[in-house]
Amino acid sequence: MKKFVCQICKRKYEAQYRPIHRTCGALECLEKKAMKEVEKQRKKEASKKRKEKQRFKEQDRSFWKKKAIAAFNAYIRERDKYLPCISCGVTYGQFHAGHYRPAGRNEGLRFNTYNVNKQCAQCNNVKSGNLTEYRIGLIKKYGLEKVEELEANNEIVKFDIDYYKRIAQIFKRKTEITRGFK
Repeated sequence: MKKFVCQICKRKYEAQYRPIHRTCGALECLEKKAMKEVEKQRKKEASKKRKEKQRFKEQDRSFWKKKAIAAFNAYIRERDKYLPCISCGVTYGQFHAGHYRPAGRNEGLRFNTYNVNKQCAQCNNVKSGNLTEYRIGLIKKYGLEKVEELEANNEIVKFDIDYYKRIAQIFKRKTEITRGFK
């Protein structure tokens, strides 16, 4: 007879052949082993459903739009890391990638690097962009011609999934490059 250790209760038991369930055979150990198997199967199915849902999501336009926005905003924050808030000049606190012309109304300017700059949370959220001071900061940073060009741009666009994928890839790479130089 060979000696084995129960996987559940850790007691030693003897068996002539290697047991299939690797338990001592006590009813409570067999039940616990069965419950573990059921839980393992449930987790496997849940994981499969999550992967399937993710695969479906990746075909969705809004999924790639979020990815592109996240990559773009990360690049803006990295690019302007050492600069103060474009509106008020604050150098401490939480910072956002603030849009001069709102992205919701001007989709064509959402990924325009001149339109988006480092902005403190106070100016971006509480002061609704602090646009008067933002404009002054833009003129100092880029010049009056560029600001007037932004203000004149009323292009109506609707981007497709491939565009968002490309934007996400480009700005992710740009962020990595910018981090490498500073």
